[in-house]
Amino acid sequence: GGRGGGGGGGGSSSNDCDRDSAGAAKIEMSNDFKELVKSLLSVTANERIRLDEIKQSKWFCGRILSPSELSDILSSTTTDTTKNTSKEHNQAAREGGGGR
Repeated sequence: GGRGGGGGGGGSSSNDCDRDSAGAAKIEMSNDFKELVKSLLSVTANERIRLDEIKQSKWFCGRILSPSELSDILSSTTTDTTKNTSKEHNQAAREGGGGR
């Protein structure tokens, strides 16, 4: 499904994508999504969120992306990833590494 928990996409330029020091894309997560994941990962079983509670959570009940919004975000992410991978491959080839 296309829920808005994963954060936004934007332009297709690799400059639009924030990256960490290792070059991985930074993805912003909504607070509602973070809280849901945190409650899913509770070590203590009786503190872990139940399915009926998940279905009532703010994230689950939140806005659902339209197919075109989801497509835009996914194509933007794919384009950024492809550009970055090609750049890394080309640099490795120039340095004699031959790629991955």
